Amino acid sequence: MSREEILADVLPKYTPEMKAEIKTTRKYALEMIVLMAFPAVMAWYYYGGQAFRLMAFSVISAVAVEWLGSKLFRINASLSDFSAVATGLTIALCMPASSPVWLPCLASIFAIFVVKLPFGNARSLMFSPSAAGIAFVTICMPDKVFAYPAILSSAKTALSAGAELIQGDSLAYMLSQKSSIGVNIISYLDVLIGNVPGPMGATCAVAMIGALIYLFIRRPKAIAVSGSFLLICFIYSILFPRVLTGRLISAFMEICSGLILFSSVFFLSDEALLPKKFYARLAYGASAGLICMLIRSLGSFQDGTVFAILITNGLVNAYDKLPYSGREKKKRAELRRKKSELQEQLIEKERIEKLVGDEIPDIEKPEQTAAQDSKEGGDDYVR
Repeated sequence: MSREEILADVLPKYTPEMKAEIKTTRKYALEMIVLMAFPAVMAWYYYGGQAFRLMAFSVISAVAVEWLGSKLFRINASLSDFSAVATGLTIALCMPASSPVWLPCLASIFAIFVVKLPFGNARSLMFSPSAAGIAFVTICMPDKVFAYPAILSSAKTALSAGAELIQGDSLAYMLSQKSSIGVNIISYLDVLIGNVPGPMGATCAVAMIGALIYLFIRRPKAIAVSGSFLLICFIYSILFPRVLTGRLISAFMEICSGLILFSSVFFLSDEALLPKKFYARLAYGASAGLICMLIRSLGSFQDGTVFAILITNGLVNAYDKLPYSGREKKKRAELRRKKSELQEQLIEKERIEKLVGDEIPDIEKPEQTAAQDSKEGGDDYVR
C-alpha cells in the first residue's frame, strides 16, 4: 500500500458539512485580514519595512507550523480557510516594531502548535490562538514585548538600518505609573492617529473605530460582545481613574491604550468562541472588560488584555447556561412551530401514500401472466 493510500485511510475525508464550515471560516478570516490592512499600513508608515518583515515572518511561521503540525497530529490541514494567516498577522500587529523577528514567530508557533492543532482546527477552538501566543511571549519575555520604540522622525530610517531606537513610554505604561496624562504631554490627535508608542498595529484608534463599525455591520452577533467589553472598560476607568487630569481623559486614554480596541475587534469577535445566546454574549464581553481592567490596575504588566481574553474564553460554557432573551425565545418558538408543521405534513404524506398503495392492486408482470395463461390453456387441452 502506497503512502498516499495510507494517509487517505488515516486522515478524515472532507464531507460536505466540513467543506461548508471551511468556507464560512475562510470568509471570516478574509474579513479580518482586510480589516487588518489599514493598521498594517499605519505600522509601515511609522516604522518602515521592519513592520512588514515582522508581519511576513509571523504569517509564514503560522502557515508552516499548521502544515507540519497537521501531519504530526494526523488531521487535515485547513490552510485553505486562511485562519493561520489571520493568526500570524494578528500576532505581528500586537508586537513592538523594534522586536526581533523571532519574537512574533515564536508566538505564532505556540498559537498554532499548542493552542489550535490539539483541538482540531479553527472551528473547534477552546481559546483564542492569537491571544494565547501573545500571552506566552509576554510571560516569557515581557521586556521585549513591552519595549515600544518612540516615534520620531528618524524612527523609520533607524529601523531600516538596524540601529538602536530610543524606547518610548506607551499610554498603557504611563497609566500604570499613574502619570498625569494631558494634552500638554500627548495630544488627542496623536492618540487617534496612532502617533504614540505602543503595539505597532494597535495604536491607531481611528483605524480600530472604523474596523468596529464595519464589524458591527457585517457581524451583528459581535455587537453585544465588543460593545459590552468597551462599555465596562469605559465605566471602570471613569469610576477608578488612573490619571489626575480628569475622569474623561482617563477613560479616553484607557480605551485607546494597549490592546483594548484591537481586542474588541480581532479577539472577542471570533465566531468559533462566541456564546450562542444574547445574554451570554453580553456577559462574555462584560466579564472580559472587567477582568481586563482589574489586571491593568492590579497586575504587574502594563497591559494584560490578552490574559483577560483567555480567562473569558474558558467561561464560555458557563455563559451559555444563561436564559434566552425574549427575541430568541420567539425565534425558537417559531422554529419549533415550523418543525412541527413539517413533521405533520410528512406524516400525512406517508399516510396518504399508504392508503393509495392499499387501494391499487398489484399489477402482474407480463411474463408471469403469459406463463399462467399457458398453464391454464394446457390444462384445458388435457381435459
